[in-house]
Amino acid sequence: MQIGDANVLTSIGIDIGTTTIQLVVSHLHFDSPTVGSNAVEVTEREIVHRGAVQETPLSDRTTIDTEAVKRYVTTELEAINYSPKDIDTGAVIVTGESSYKENAKQLVHSLAEEVGDFVIATAGPSLEAVLAGKGSGAAEYAQSTGKTIANIDIGGGTTNIGIFTGDEVTETRCLDVGGRLIQFDKDGAVAQISPPAAKLINDQNLDIREGALPDESALGKLVRTMGKMVLDIISGQSVSPRTQSFVIGNLSPRSIDIDHVVFSGGVGKLLNTPSGTTNMLSPSFNDIGPLLAKTVNDQFQSSVFDVIRLTEDINATVIGAGTRSTELSGTTIKVDDSLLPLRNIPLYETPSLERASTSTEMLSVLQKATESAHQLYEAEDQQYGLFLPSIGELSFERISSLAEVFVKVYQSNYESGDTLIIVAEQNCAKVLAQRVTAQSSVPIPLVVIDEIHPQDGDYLDIGEPILRGRTVPIVIKSLTFGN
Repeated sequence: MQIGDANVLTSIGIDIGTTTIQLVVSHLHFDSPTVGSNAVEVTEREIVHRGAVQETPLSDRTTIDTEAVKRYVTTELEAINYSPKDIDTGAVIVTGESSYKENAKQLVHSLAEEVGDFVIATAGPSLEAVLAGKGSGAAEYAQSTGKTIANIDIGGGTTNIGIFTGDEVTETRCLDVGGRLIQFDKDGAVAQISPPAAKLINDQNLDIREGALPDESALGKLVRTMGKMVLDIISGQSVSPRTQSFVIGNLSPRSIDIDHVVFSGGVGKLLNTPSGTTNMLSPSFNDIGPLLAKTVNDQFQSSVFDVIRLTEDINATVIGAGTRSTELSGTTIKVDDSLLPLRNIPLYETPSLERASTSTEMLSVLQKATESAHQLYEAEDQQYGLFLPSIGELSFERISSLAEVFVKVYQSNYESGDTLIIVAEQNCAKVLAQRVTAQSSVPIPLVVIDEIHPQDGDYLDIGEPILRGRTVPIVIKSLTFGN
């Protein structure tokens, strides 16, 4: 989209969380690459609309109300006279316990396709941790100061921690701890206990059960245990067996020296505004979020960690999804425009080719990697991309040899007309694609992009070209539902 004289993409972020649903619309301003540079950088991220924060609509305990979510999105877009055709890019992210709902995957994929030409669907606590840290301002603060910042995003169902050092994401750590794990009815009785909370209640033999008024001392003990687990995981040292049992994904055993801690998320907002949480069990709250916020605040104030407040808390993840999920590729790429956009392409990381000094050795490495990728994805008849973490020396001769290898790999593993998707970390996409085309006796549909840094198991979305075909929007994401 063109707005005035600037290059601008209109981006949407939609966060369907355990407790709330949120939306932001933003303008991503970018410059054309300068002479001698291949980079296209987003120069400004301007939020033009913040949607109302509403309770996540559920049809029942295990199902998100799809139609209510779609009505919410439509209403918020109409409020600023926008429609889906005005949206260029963005992300729909399902987070916390909402990602466990039976229809979560179907909902985010259908919503992403309806709300814009290149709005991607994503889920997973590690990505949420990164987006929250970028949305809260923690990542920018780390980059500007060179310090190590831990952004602790405590929502309704999970606690997702992104650790940023300088301009890098050092690590993510995620826990099944949140403020919506126990809910109350209008009379103050326990209405619902989520599985993680039930586990803690059973482990500690606490008098908290559905249908009964909770014992306040038991609730206090429960949230103190939750807070201790957050402290435990942020320390990065050897965590307790109890904390380990609530970790989502893998946890690195290393210790990281953290300069400052930032809180975001719904519980983070309560923690940042303690004056609003004086009556922890007030009827105006229907979960343990306020009690957890006060407890975590007290525990961190008594710890060695320096807590600071930045620009965003409850909106952090949705702002990250709307303003920080999309990158722009370099201009040395080769894509067949007719193949775009591509959505939900799993990436298979090949071994490094640095030590493969001959074409025969490169062919052996890539042949085995392609066969493994085929076995992994053929049951779903799914396209995939090969991610090359390192090619080695970028000489014309070596790239020509690599192109010849890819032609042989394609001929032996792909059906005629299948798309060959190659993602390289090094700046070589255009030349590699040109050499593949030159050395193949039959046309090979090609998408070759470079200078992005995914990990094995990530998914890739590629949008339609902009800047007269010189660059494409790219999103690297995770898709983890009900995990």
